[in-house]
Amino acid sequence: VTGDYDLIMAPVNKLISAMSLLLIIIIIASAVLFFILIRTMLSPLATITDIIVHTAHLDFRKTGNADALMKRKDEIGDVTRSVSLMRNSLRDMVVNITDTESRINDNVDGLTSTANNVNTMCYDNSATTQEIAASMEETSAATDEINQNVITIKDEAASIDSMAQYGANLSQDIMSRAQQLQ
Repeated sequence: VTGDYDLIMAPVNKLISAMSLLLIIIIIASAVLFFILIRTMLSPLATITDIIVHTAHLDFRKTGNADALMKRKDEIGDVTRSVSLMRNSLRDMVVNITDTESRINDNVDGLTSTANNVNTMCYDNSATTQEIAASMEETSAATDEINQNVITIKDEAASIDSMAQYGANLSQDIMSRAQQLQ
């Protein structure tokens, strides 16, 4: 009876071995495919994170991958286009701040030069000196106001920098979560 049982069970055992081998191959192939899929999904997030970090450091140079990511029709493309729009706005704001600062400095220099010329020409006239003193106080107040506006603009730029850093941290968090899903 044992001989017949071994003979009957041989094909079953062979089938179990073949099924086990097939199952192991399927599991390995699935793991490799899942790894490639996750890697493909996370690669654009790493690129976007790099772009955001560069933006946080006010480095607005173009990156080669950004154009390809912006052409995508999925959420990655949406995020990349939004980051690009933010970078363009920040770039324009920095240029405007720099231009405004230059004009303000030129105006302050011009006002200072004019005040010095008026003061020199009217040194002996006390009435003129009093008028110049009043003008200089107004100039000083205007300069203080201009300086306060420049400080406000710089504070706003720092706030934007903080928001960009927050976006970079958020991207890092998303990447960490996605990697944990692996």
